[in-house]
Amino acid sequence: MQKVFISTLGLLFLLASTDLVMANTQLKGAQAPPKTAQRTIELSDAQLEILRQREVALAAKLYTDIAFSPQNMRKMREGLPLSEASFQAALKTLRLRFSACMESGFEARLDNALSAQILRKTIQSTQSASVSEPKKARSVMPAFKATDAYCAGRIQAWLASAIE
Repeated sequence: MQKVFISTLGLLFLLASTDLVMANTQLKGAQAPPKTAQRTIELSDAQLEILRQREVALAAKLYTDIAFSPQNMRKMREGLPLSEASFQAALKTLRLRFSACMESGFEARLDNALSAQILRKTIQSTQSASVSEPKKARSVMPAFKATDAYCAGRIQAWLASAIE
């Protein structure tokens, strides 16, 4: 765990220092290199894996926030013979399980950092007009649909166990 944390820190410092160098160059009046001449930073397999895991976790969190929106929770609450306090308590457990399910499903189905990033951006694009849908969004939809179908199918069982 400590190695992963140190690797992540190293990656963040590397990316931050690259941005800082470019910002300093621009401040001194020099022109930034054109987009076609950008430097490519080679990432190790470990760094790519950390990036993939980060993107997967963010995608799962974003989708969980959408799935557990107040509007969706009102629909779920309808017809349940629970007090509001009992429903809110069950909801906390349910939300955690759903998020973990989505994250593990994305983890299993998205084998590289780019796919995970495309999925995250696709989910973000449904919530924000400032984020455009990635061109390759269709490439990650099978993984998303399979994970969503599995996790959504488990909600009733999780809810029943949380109520008991």
